[in-house]
Amino acid sequence: MTAHDMALTPRRCPLCDSGNATPRYRVKTFAVVACDDCGFTYLPVAAGFDHYAEGDGAWENAQPSFIQERLAQTPLQTRLSLATRFRTRFRKKSPVHYIDRHTANQAQPRLNVLDIGCGAGGYLLSLHPRYVPHGVDISRELAAMAHASFSARGGFVVTAPATQALSRFEPGSMDAIVMRSYLEHEAEPLEVLKGCFGLVKKDGLVVVKVPNYAALNRVVMGSGWCGFRFPDHVNYFTPTSLAQMAAKAGFRTRQRLVDKLPTSDNMWAVLTPVA
Repeated sequence: MTAHDMALTPRRCPLCDSGNATPRYRVKTFAVVACDDCGFTYLPVAAGFDHYAEGDGAWENAQPSFIQERLAQTPLQTRLSLATRFRTRFRKKSPVHYIDRHTANQAQPRLNVLDIGCGAGGYLLSLHPRYVPHGVDISRELAAMAHASFSARGGFVVTAPATQALSRFEPGSMDAIVMRSYLEHEAEPLEVLKGCFGLVKKDGLVVVKVPNYAALNRVVMGSGWCGFRFPDHVNYFTPTSLAQMAAKAGFRTRQRLVDKLPTSDNMWAVLTPVA
């Protein structure tokens, strides 16, 4: 899909709000730019809620199309990537792993977890029954699926942009918040992080997974990097820029070396509120 096929809204730098930027990559009709003032890399336009709520732009429809496009462009690399994803399903590293490790010594009988960009809700359901899953998603179909599962465990799902949906949850009510493969899609990431700061408990955590713009593979592949996805991915984080944005929202960022390897196209981070 090209920039001419949908309604796009111009964006300023989501980290420092500067309007000055220099193009770094051009793919089809889209340009990825770097802020002249702070260096943050982003897409200077974003599609609206309606594009992603249903139809071709909704995740359940866009993802298969994206994979087919990547297979046509870079068949070997894409097949290797898909094979790696399959193998990682058997590994422990997931939002559930980070949450379990953080809350292992907490005695509360019930713990609230919010998944922003929850999709159909899959992996949160593997948490211990004492966790109450909640979600936010803009795909109406996937949100309905997640709500059916989450409500059976006492939670619920809001179908709305995250900047609006977070107000539906009680301040300070969440023991953990998950943003797995979400923040790169969000047109207002700093506002969402600020909203998370108001929702998560002071001893809670926010688990983030995003593409790693600092990956060596991005340097090698250039505009053919697998982390570029248009118009879906509008923010391109490095470990440094993610920590900078999190700090503006009131969080401290923890990343082990294995969470931000330059050989990986993705990175993980744990954000905790600064007292």
